[in-house]
Amino acid sequence: MLLVAILCAFLLRPDLALVINRAVLAFLLVAVWVPFFTLIARVSHKVRLPIVVLVLSFLATALFFLGDNHLVRTVPTARGEDGYSALVRERPHIEQWIAAWKRANCASDGCPAPILIAASGGASRAGFFTESALGRLMDATCPDARK
Repeated sequence: MLLVAILCAFLLRPDLALVINRAVLAFLLVAVWVPFFTLIARVSHKVRLPIVVLVLSFLATALFFLGDNHLVRTVPTARGEDGYSALVRERPHIEQWIAAWKRANCASDGCPAPILIAASGGASRAGFFTESALGRLMDATCPDARK
């Protein structure tokens, strides 16, 4: 009943999401399931059978046997091979990358030591945060780095 009330409120007032905090909304969405699982627990206790565990085990087993649904499609190249193999074959080796870096960064008096940075995190946000932090460090320590 609470789920229906929340759904109706959001359908009638779409701007309600701007008013309600996400933490409150998450709490409400979790609280909606309490009566359902209470009923399942009561029936489970009455028949003396762990219904929730059985349902979750069945779902886990079914998903295991259904297989991986994250297939990667590849486009065949002109030679008839898949695109991934061509990409790996054409990717420069580490020696080629180091030689290109030395050509771009080394002068006759020597090479600066490369700085490799490993940043943990997810995807875009972690990359943006790392780039912002490194940019601030460069701005503070290398005034001529903007050239």
